[in-house]
Amino acid sequence: ERGAAAEHGRLVRSALRLMQEQEKRRRSFAEMLDAARAEAERAGVHDAEAVAAEMDKVIRGARR
Repeated sequence: ERGAAAEHGRLVRSALRLMQEQEKRRRSFAEMLDAARAEAERAGVHDAEAVAAEMDKVIRGARR
C-alpha cells in the first residue's frame, strides 16, 4: 500500500505540473493575442482582397 500511495502522489504531482504548464501556455497565447489585437488597432488591418487589389493596381501602374 505504501508503494501505491507513493505512485498516486507522483501521478498527482505530474498532473499538477502538466496543468500549470498548460495554464502558462494559455496565458502566453492570450497575451500574444492581446498584443496582436492592440497592434491591429494601432496600425489598422487590411483584408486579403484589399491587399490583392492594391497589388494589382501597383503592378498595372508599373507596366505602363
